[in-house]
Amino acid sequence: MQTKPKIFSYKDLIFLLKHNLGQASLRNHEICCIFALTFMLQTMKIQTARFWSICLLLLATNCAQNPKDQQAENVGKKNTEAGTTITLSGTFKNAQKTKVKLQKFIGEKYETIDSTVANGKDFSFKIKVSEAEFFKLRLFDDLEIPLVLNPKQTQVKILFANQDAENRYEIQGSDDSIHYITLDALFANFRNQIVDLQKADAKAISETEKATIQKTYKSYQEKSIQQLKALIDTIQPSIVGLVGLESLEYETEKAYIEKVFQNYQKNLPASAYTKRFEQRLAQIKQKYGATEHLSVGKVAPNIELETPEGKLATLASLRGKVVLIDFWASWCKPCRMENPNVVRLYKQYKSKGFEVFSVSLDTKRDAWLKAIADDKLTWQHVVEMNQAQTGVSKTYAVESIPTTYLLDKEGKIIARNLRGQELENKLAEVLQ
Repeated sequence: MQTKPKIFSYKDLIFLLKHNLGQASLRNHEICCIFALTFMLQTMKIQTARFWSICLLLLATNCAQNPKDQQAENVGKKNTEAGTTITLSGTFKNAQKTKVKLQKFIGEKYETIDSTVANGKDFSFKIKVSEAEFFKLRLFDDLEIPLVLNPKQTQVKILFANQDAENRYEIQGSDDSIHYITLDALFANFRNQIVDLQKADAKAISETEKATIQKTYKSYQEKSIQQLKALIDTIQPSIVGLVGLESLEYETEKAYIEKVFQNYQKNLPASAYTKRFEQRLAQIKQKYGATEHLSVGKVAPNIELETPEGKLATLASLRGKVVLIDFWASWCKPCRMENPNVVRLYKQYKSKGFEVFSVSLDTKRDAWLKAIADDKLTWQHVVEMNQAQTGVSKTYAVESIPTTYLLDKEGKIIARNLRGQELENKLAEVLQ
């Protein structure tokens, strides 16, 4: 396990496209997460046009522990000579001279398969494909056009407006490419909303302001999930839908994911992307089977770690209370954004038997203690600075934070990863 897990939980990281985008290889919530990719795009200043390069890389590659995935190696390698010929052409309007590169997603990256020089005039490529595959065009140094070429549509045209126009091009004759761009726009819109919220949170002073931001964040997340699922339902069985499907959390969207994927197995059984998703899904199911001890109704494993005072505290000592186990860290922005909400609920329900047991994954003691003081977290705190030695994070299958478990008075798990209004509703239910 890495010293610092991904900073967005899968539930949050629906959206950040395992993109998590995660936080960004496909791990615990074995699907790339939009929140994670959103974070990458913002903090690493990755251009929007490159967003899908990351998504496809995650879709076509295995976990870091198993990089030589045979299905990933097969992606894009078929049909180099056989298949249906597609004509991809472009028409410019007042464009400057530019080199046009045609790239194809092969194995784990995009590779240039053809190029030409367009001197403000038309250009054309001939490509053979026998199944839908991912491509992109690169031109004008700063423009990348995502494409999905499908043998069912053999005449694909790109009409270019003025080079500096806001809408610089229009794609005709490729439904999958349009789906691709629509999905990109959905993720970009959500990313922009999160960036705006993060800016607002940085300026927020009162707990009320921060709580409002947290609620807005949750609302954006839920709305984006609904929009994503609606888009997937509309475009399936386009292979673009698999990219969207991979951004959903298996734990909460299991029935939907498996139902939709059955349609892909029926309609695109030979696709390298269908096979890749099938393999990924099997890995996810295997991992969830390995965490059966964390299922609802199971007694939560005991935790014994060091407190800020240097003493040992145990989770078992809180038996008889409703306990929220909160895995977090001072450097985790979503964790810090949620803290005002937990502070509010702790004050509201403490007298009724509610306790919080925060497990920090900080490696810098001073930063941990400062965050506790700054956020006014007055409940029980412990820290796991040496995860390899203590193994608490591994026992609790923590691969992204925030991760939370809500326990009843007998120490049994009631729910996982409740935040915001969901946590408030559950506490009202069990502590009324």
